[in-house]
Amino acid sequence: MQYGAIVVTFNRKQLLIESITALLNQTVPPAKIIIIDNHSTDGTKAELQTADILANPSVDYRYLTKNIGGAGGFARGMQIAAADPNLDWVSMSDDDAIFEPDYFEKLIAYQQNHPNRQILTGSVYIEDGRLQADQRNRFTNWSTFQAQAVPESEYRGNFEFDQYTFCGVFMSVAVIKQVGVADAGYWMTVSTRYGRPS
Repeated sequence: MQYGAIVVTFNRKQLLIESITALLNQTVPPAKIIIIDNHSTDGTKAELQTADILANPSVDYRYLTKNIGGAGGFARGMQIAAADPNLDWVSMSDDDAIFEPDYFEKLIAYQQNHPNRQILTGSVYIEDGRLQADQRNRFTNWSTFQAQAVPESEYRGNFEFDQYTFCGVFMSVAVIKQVGVADAGYWMTVSTRYGRPS
């Protein structure tokens, strides 16, 4: 399996470098890292150059001429990933998601044992180690899309859910090709720091 990682960023260059470094240091690193820069004005590109990140052949940096929002950035990244014939899977995260070193190794191993699963995620933790349970939800009313967080007790094992944020989601590129990219008009923000598979 070859996977790509989409990272959407805006004016958080230090966090972005930490996030990209965590991706590069994965036990199973991504074949491609697609950075969607949502028109940063804080010198993000220069900082990436100083850190030698842009010199890495696996990094595909795209600077947008205007900020099209989080969902717009993910939509653009999904288009790029879907057009790459070398990518089978893709992850999505904001610039504040710092993945544990074996995050993708664990997800890939799980998917290989459960080949019908086409979308996977790990758990999301904030910097002080607390679980951010509102990142994975179940609908309580499918007519109104009211949802509630998956109970923390279920995080001891694997579980199914209906709704997730972009933070750490890992999906087959075939799903993108079949269903389409994210709704670019929907602005979504995620305030997280750590993602860990459950």
